[in-house]
Amino acid sequence: MGNSWRALATIAHEKLLRTPQLAPGEIFNLWCLRLSSLARMRLFNQAAAECTNLWAMLDSFHITDHSHDPINATVPFELWLLRARAKLWMNDAYGYLDELASLIRICKRRAKNPTVFGDPILWKDHACRIHLLIAGQLLDLEDFQGARKILNGLLSSTPLSETLILAAERTNFQSGHMESVQQSLNGGLSMNGLGSALRAIAEGRWGDAVTTLQALIAQDTGNLMAYNNLAVALLGSGQVEEATRTLEQALKTSPSAFLVAEPLIFNLATLYELRSSTASIKKHELLVEAARWSGDGIRGTCLKLSTS
Repeated sequence: MGNSWRALATIAHEKLLRTPQLAPGEIFNLWCLRLSSLARMRLFNQAAAECTNLWAMLDSFHITDHSHDPINATVPFELWLLRARAKLWMNDAYGYLDELASLIRICKRRAKNPTVFGDPILWKDHACRIHLLIAGQLLDLEDFQGARKILNGLLSSTPLSETLILAAERTNFQSGHMESVQQSLNGGLSMNGLGSALRAIAEGRWGDAVTTLQALIAQDTGNLMAYNNLAVALLGSGQVEEATRTLEQALKTSPSAFLVAEPLIFNLATLYELRSSTASIKKHELLVEAARWSGDGIRGTCLKLSTS
């Protein structure tokens, strides 16, 4: 909660050196913590190197997905994901996609062997999560058709969830297919409030978007996504001051969550720039708050401060 990733990485390293060799489950969990902490600090080269060395060691024991030995059974799913993300850390986006595709096959095989690997429903959920990661990466690569194909396939083959529906909505909006989401949903299921607001923003119906998002915030004052989209809708309708106050209220409501989200910090700094007379003062105040709450891993560039 304090975003002290450097301290967490150090603690994980020290505990790894002291953990008995007969506790593989604890060792793997510590590795997850160590690698995740390094990644959060953007020490990607170091994280990728340590991850590669870890899996090289595991491979030296000839551990495969078909093995029934206790070590393989205790490798947590998050560690498999970190192995895939190591490709992304090394700027190999397509290698990352290949690793994720391999993980889907692993999840399917493990779902068929509940005696060794546990609840098959859990592994099916993991496979669904990986599909979402693949879709997100395809969006980053601007392969909108591929991302839409994956998400629309999930909509028709897996139980609908708010996360899945929202991901499909955002993908179709971003690719310009405004009507595709509703056509993909089974049983005439309507879009959630955030999805409706996104559609209104995409269509330039700023007033409808503002009304919907204000209702969402009234229901959940910690919904930072709603705050951000409300600021976008207000800015789109020309209400710069109100958009700024909206993000400032989000910062005041949940500073520890707001100040670890670089897009939110960047957007607030941008709104301050639109009020050019106070931009420098306000951004320096935001810097002080970020130093107080954000911890390790936040890039200073998101504050848009001049280095001169």
